[in-house]
Amino acid sequence: MNLFHFRKKDLASSDLPFNNFKEFIGLTKKQLKEKIGFSYNDIHSNVWMYHLYPDVKLTKPNYLYLIFKDGVVSKYYLTRFKTNKFYKLYDRHLNPEPSHD
Repeated sequence: MNLFHFRKKDLASSDLPFNNFKEFIGLTKKQLKEKIGFSYNDIHSNVWMYHLYPDVKLTKPNYLYLIFKDGVVSKYYLTRFKTNKFYKLYDRHLNPEPSHD
């Protein structure tokens, strides 16, 4: 699913439904889900990813990564290509710190 599914206009348009991703900072997972949908994200994950366009564009960011801290969006990243680095950095339940026993 991509953010164009939430548009009323033609999907061929290059305009995104949101022009300022900073408006997501401070939203809870529930608020974000109501605003742009859940897509295929894991409710327990601290990283949610959304496709920005129906087709990959080589000259524009194609993916939006939202980082949660204590259940609230604290950061966002736009990337041209899909990546796992944000999950490795921010998802502690998927990558727990090694124990030093």
